[in-house]
Parts: sequence; structure tokens; C-alpha cells
Amino acid sequence: MVLDCRTVGSDDFELSFPSDQLAIEAWLREAGVPPADQLVAIAPVDRRGVRSWPLERFVMAASALGRMHGVRIVLIGASTSRKKSAQFRAAVGDKLVDLLGKTRVGHLGPLLRRVNLLIANDSAPIHIAAAVGTPVLALFGPTNPVRARPYGDGHVVLRTDISCSPCEKRTCANPNQFECLTAIAVTDVVETARTMLNRSEVVAWR
Repeated sequence: MVLDCRTVGSDDFELSFPSDQLAIEAWLREAGVPPADQLVAIAPVDRRGVRSWPLERFVMAASALGRMHGVRIVLIGASTSRKKSAQFRAAVGDKLVDLLGKTRVGHLGPLLRRVNLLIANDSAPIHIAAAVGTPVLALFGPTNPVRARPYGDGHVVLRTDISCSPCEKRTCANPNQFECLTAIAVTDVVETARTMLNRSEVVAWR
């Protein structure tokens, strides 16, 4: 397991309109999220399945982190799959803020600015989170993190050091399919996330 940790940088970019931030504030109010709660955003699916950590492991990680005091899990992504939402709801219960299928690109900036941590595959949200200064726990498999890691400091890349990774391919040639991703353990993700949350300041809106 390879950990790449640095300190949070100060780069900041504006990626949204005021109406997008108002929509995020409304969704969080409707979900009953207090300003002091730490929010962990989880983006569990990438359109290229070859870069996706198994969905059931995201669910297990969300369940473990959701049991932490003062932590809420925010589920994001383009999918509108009720089955995916139901899996997270069953594991996390009323500590889940389900925004799956609700957020367009303009919403992601203010939403990810509000959260304390994003956990995601190698995908667009990790770069949006980095742009607004939110720490990212990125799970990398076939992609080279030297080329595609989140920009700036304060982020962690979890990957496994196996001979065929990074391969940069769209299909997996390993007889042990997607080993570079399946070898990343839930416990590694959860413990790394806890460490990152413990060093994160609890803020309302940055």
C-alpha cells in the first residue's frame, strides 16, 4: 500500500454561481445537517469501471465512517440508481445525505467546498475538490498518480504496488481482475479517512 500525504495548500478557484451554492445549502438544511458536522463526500462510481473501487467496499467504508460522532456521509454522483442509494441508506441510515443524481457540475464546487473530505476513484470530483481546497482521499488503480493525482497539497492517494499497475489501459489484462483496486482494503480507506478528518478543521462554509 502506498500513501502519498502532503499539507493542505491555499489554491482556490470559483467554479459555480450563487444559485448553485443556495441549492446546496437548501439540500443540507433539508437533510438536517448542523453547521458543525463533519461531512465526508463519497463519489463511488466512475464511468470507466476499470478505475472503480468495488461499490460494496465504498458502502462498508461509508458505514464505518458514518458511525463516527459528528460525521455525516454525503453520497454524490451522476447515477440515479435507486439500488445504489438503497445500499448506502441500509448501511448508513439517517446519517446519509443522498445527493446521487441531483448534482450537476455547477453544484460540485460549493458542495465540495463545504465538505471536510472527499473519498473517490480517479475521476472528475477529485480535481474539483482539490480546486476548492478540500482534502481528497483518492483510490487509484490503473492510472498513474504522478500524472493524474489531485492538484496541490493535503491529499492522499491510496494504491497498491503490483507489477502491472499503473497500466493506463481501459481493460484489465490481469488474470486476477482489477487486482490493483481490489487489493485496497476497506480498513486502509477507513483509517486513512479518520486520520485526515482528525486533522481537518470543522468549519461551516469556507
